[in-house]
Amino acid sequence: GNSGWNLQEHAETKQQHWRLHGKPIIDLVWNAKERGAVLSFDYEGTFLALTYYQYKAGSNAGSIKIEIDGGVNEVIKAEGEQTWGGLHKTEIIGPELPAGKHKARIELINKGNDSNGSVGFDIIAVGHGLKK
Repeated sequence: GNSGWNLQEHAETKQQHWRLHGKPIIDLVWNAKERGAVLSFDYEGTFLALTYYQYKAGSNAGSIKIEIDGGVNEVIKAEGEQTWGGLHKTEIIGPELPAGKHKARIELINKGNDSNGSVGFDIIAVGHGLKK
């Protein structure tokens, strides 16, 4: 399910930062800018990995809440402590889940604003698998 998340080119791609030989390394990201936007999906495995863009300190970037099977809750903030710029980070959510099918729900719980306008949250990739 999707309510309020859009596939779009990331600002870093537009500014030539995420390019190799003139081509984008990452074409599109899932972006949400409005509080309450929800992205939900089913997956199979024992964990979920989420790669996102973490903006520099002071950017007032957004935060998301991730729920797995309605129980595992984790909040991820897209504003880091680094002052030199942004980076992509990966977080493992629910690493001790039983093997099998699970339901993930990602909600933008607040949005940020900086001098360039709304920042929100950018998801670069989502992966899942079995812990060995």
